[in-house]
Amino acid sequence: MVCHRDIKFADTPPSIEEFIAEINKITGIEVIYDEFEIKNPHHPGDNFYYTYEKVNIISLTKFGFPTINYLLGVALYALVQLGGDFGNGFIPAWASLKWEDIKDRVDRLPNYPYPKNLLN
Repeated sequence: MVCHRDIKFADTPPSIEEFIAEINKITGIEVIYDEFEIKNPHHPGDNFYYTYEKVNIISLTKFGFPTINYLLGVALYALVQLGGDFGNGFIPAWASLKWEDIKDRVDRLPNYPYPKNLLN
């Protein structure tokens, strides 16, 4: 299954460096990233893919279960903090927590599903 979400910006979206810096600040860890994927180095499978679309959109894509995992939740939270518009999307409260505070219960986080209209 593929879950996909576009985050829109009124102007130019943050650079990938700004986006990663915000994720690192929120999580308190240094995530691994390349030109397509962002990964949590401390938790296998906690990853997502990103693309810069058009002029003012960052797209986030997660393959697998249609739920918001820790890193994806943090990424959504980070993009909103950086001025992005997530529309009517839901960002879990735990998305603002540092990895150190949540690492022991990350596998037991409430599985918030992507809304049905976001499934591809």
